[in-house]
Amino acid sequence: MATIDYRVGGTLGLPTVQAFNKVFAISRKIDCSVQNVPDDDTVQMLNIPADTMVLDVIANKITLEGGTLTFDVGDADDTDGYHDGINGNSGATAVSCNASFALTEGAPNTIAPAYSKGGKYYDAAGVISIIFNDAADAAVIELTAICVNCDPRAGVAV
Repeated sequence: MATIDYRVGGTLGLPTVQAFNKVFAISRKIDCSVQNVPDDDTVQMLNIPADTMVLDVIANKITLEGGTLTFDVGDADDTDGYHDGINGNSGATAVSCNASFALTEGAPNTIAPAYSKGGKYYDAAGVISIIFNDAADAAVIELTAICVNCDPRAGVAV
């Protein structure tokens, strides 16, 4: 099992043009026909800066694999915390789900919302990765994180 570094955003994780905006998106695409990925490999995709709230992570399957492929999206705390077992060979191309927005069944006949956090807060810099459960040599996947800069030192662009 290897780790492939595809991160974008530099050491702070903030795209230069977005450094002073409060809400921003970070995107990165991997083309497995160019960079083959063996099974059980981790591809580091997005640098998340400290003091950032990640509201959602969108996994956009631009090109399907054409064979068996499932993958997870997560970080060092939970390797499938954003997406678990996405089918990279079928279904809708765009998949968006932040696990903290899921509904869970509670006591009989009740549904308890699990979205009290409304996203995940990173007090220290982190990395969002794709973990390939199967080898990939054709899929094209783009990850996009919708983020809020919560750094109290951040200025406002004028």
